[in-house]
Amino acid sequence: MQWFRIDKSASKPPETGSYKDWKPEIRIEGRQQCVYCAIREPQFGGLRNFHVEHYRPKKRFAELTNTFSNLFYCCAICNSFKGDDWPNEPSENLSNNAYPDPSLIDYAEFLSVDDVGRVRSALGSGKYVIERLNLNRAQLQMMRRFIALREQISVLMDQIDAAVYQCTDIDAVREGFACAHDAWKALDAFTKAIPYESKDAGR
Repeated sequence: MQWFRIDKSASKPPETGSYKDWKPEIRIEGRQQCVYCAIREPQFGGLRNFHVEHYRPKKRFAELTNTFSNLFYCCAICNSFKGDDWPNEPSENLSNNAYPDPSLIDYAEFLSVDDVGRVRSALGSGKYVIERLNLNRAQLQMMRRFIALREQISVLMDQIDAAVYQCTDIDAVREGFACAHDAWKALDAFTKAIPYESKDAGR
């Protein structure tokens, strides 16, 4: 789960239709992941659980309803939390309560993930986005921890292969198997967890 800047200048807006017709283009541009929480389609039920999000809400900016540069790919939960909320235009230093424009800034520049999978930010806009969109909901934290473990175990498996082949580093083998056990426990917990309670999916 990693954010990236969505370069709208690299996309060719459709010449016909409306935002309701443009989900395939928005989906490809967004790399099949939520623009705000960065959860990917395979981790959240696929295409049907993602929406076309109006960065500047169409209720407040009706003239931008079908403006391609205002449209992003978003999971249903983040889209529900954001709704028609638009507290301010984002300031240049991102110090205010606002949603930074994902086409102008990589969210990874002001959001970070700690060791337990929680999203943090030192900036006002980042804190607002985290709170308003509930970016630390349980499913997302669990998924971030699992991905980190998966990446860690991939590195350790390479080390295990080398250690077993050379038969020189039994500690690396033990460490690798311990990590594999942790990853299995995390995966097992994830597959049994209920992703959202009612309180997590609405305000």
